Amino acid sequence: MAKYSQIEEEKYLSDEPDSAFSESHADPLRWGVLQRTYKDSKKAPWLVLGLVWLLSIILTAVTTVFITLKMQAHDPLGTLASGYSTDFRPARMAASSVQRVFTGSPRFDKQRGEYIPPDSPSLEYIGSSPEVEKAWGELVKNRYFLLTDEEARETLGENYTEFWDELRGGYLGGLDMFHTLHCLDHIRMSLYPDKHEHRGLHDHIHQVHCVDHLRQMIQCNSDMTIIPTRYFESVGHNYIDSNRPHTCRDFTKIREWASSRYNGKLAVRPRYRNGTLRGNYKPPADFV
Repeated sequence: MAKYSQIEEEKYLSDEPDSAFSESHADPLRWGVLQRTYKDSKKAPWLVLGLVWLLSIILTAVTTVFITLKMQAHDPLGTLASGYSTDFRPARMAASSVQRVFTGSPRFDKQRGEYIPPDSPSLEYIGSSPEVEKAWGELVKNRYFLLTDEEARETLGENYTEFWDELRGGYLGGLDMFHTLHCLDHIRMSLYPDKHEHRGLHDHIHQVHCVDHLRQMIQCNSDMTIIPTRYFESVGHNYIDSNRPHTCRDFTKIREWASSRYNGKLAVRPRYRNGTLRGNYKPPADFV
């Protein structure tokens, strides 16, 4: 049977105080150092967390700057979501991308008649009823606003003073998408001559201008979404189906921004050339 040596209890159960402990009490300076070391060790985790938090903020900022610079270097003219270099700078705050499924693609009934489904949201803008006129009015209203001198200089170039509008007290302008919608609305109204009379400058030349401006806008945007065709039995061949998802700018946000710039908190007050504000502020009329 194996023999076990007796544990030297004296070594572990000695009545003598721990030498380091007793020495530290004997030496007040050393005891103070030990106390501070213990307190500092309790603070250490918080210091580490604070350092990690600070480094994460710095890393996020550096990454954001790097990505922004990389995107600009990749496409110096800008992007759909962030804004293009030709976009009005203050309006870029409203720029964001969304996906929209287009509506209004025609169908064919059994008698080969072409129609737009009665539940299509597009019907809100088709025709010339009072409801349709109101819907178009909501799209193109409040589209012109005043620019500050600084905005005009940056946007219009060195000869920006040529665009001063004495009647309205400033540099009058609007986002091109509203001008294009106005052009399309004018073409729509020309389809119903019995309900819409030509007024002033809005004659044949204006229609020609609108058609050509739409051509340029479509070519400029160059949407590359695929429009497929589907077979319709009543007509015996395929026909386009344009109800497809597209990547778009969020029109609602830009519409809200333009309205605020027109007569909301972002509006620029009319002024004289010397900068003095005019009294009795009245938003510019949508005459163009």
